[in-house]
Amino acid sequence: MAEVVLFHHAQGLTPGVVAFAEDLRAAGHTVHTPDLFEGRSFATLEEGLGHARSIGFGEVVHRGARAVEGLPAELVYAGFSLGVLPAQQLNQTATSTTSPTARCRPTTRPPQHCSPGGCSSSCAHGRAAPVSRGGRDIAGGAETGAVTSLPSDGPAARGVVRLLNTAGGRVLCLAGDVDGRVVDYFLRRYGREPMRIDGIDTGSVTWLSPPAVDLVRDHLDAARRAGRPVTVRSSPQVASLIPRTDEL
Repeated sequence: MAEVVLFHHAQGLTPGVVAFAEDLRAAGHTVHTPDLFEGRSFATLEEGLGHARSIGFGEVVHRGARAVEGLPAELVYAGFSLGVLPAQQLNQTATSTTSPTARCRPTTRPPQHCSPGGCSSSCAHGRAAPVSRGGRDIAGGAETGAVTSLPSDGPAARGVVRLLNTAGGRVLCLAGDVDGRVVDYFLRRYGREPMRIDGIDTGSVTWLSPPAVDLVRDHLDAARRAGRPVTVRSSPQVASLIPRTDEL
């Protein structure tokens, strides 16, 4: 059986997330459900994302990291919607420091009562057993999409690059110190061709590597060529690098 850290979606640690965790416990797994919003929950996805922006996506990631301090090294990290951010960062860190077999799998169909419309993923490292729900493997099976294997050599990747599905459309979200290694992970998962996006959020970025700047500019250039408006939210650290339009 696996020991799982399950990060909630943008509406907070809702009864649906708790119920899903209970399903996993009933199957014999140990499940931790950190509250990234410190007791707050929200009725709508946009309200929850607004709160996340107010505290900073980087702070959301840091809260996730603090929540696992003192836990065993071999864990399964899982996240729904916003929870993908700390799950990805923890998986990347574990990949280069503890495990030769780390992997991250994006789920294409979130559990019915768990995600309010964002993307979800499960990330595992070490030799933990797969996690299943109702006989279906959610860490690698019928409920998952393509597998992205992460290399274990070299230094840990820093920062987060994710696609978030919001009520306002698809947002390319970057947070923290975004180095070239995490950009490489993103490109290997999604491909090098810019994707259709409706917004870019770098409001929680503290530093962008040249590959990260290129990633953002490539998506903006592709949107301009297609005549699609893209809203951009930038942190002071990257405001001079990234064009800024309306607030997300």
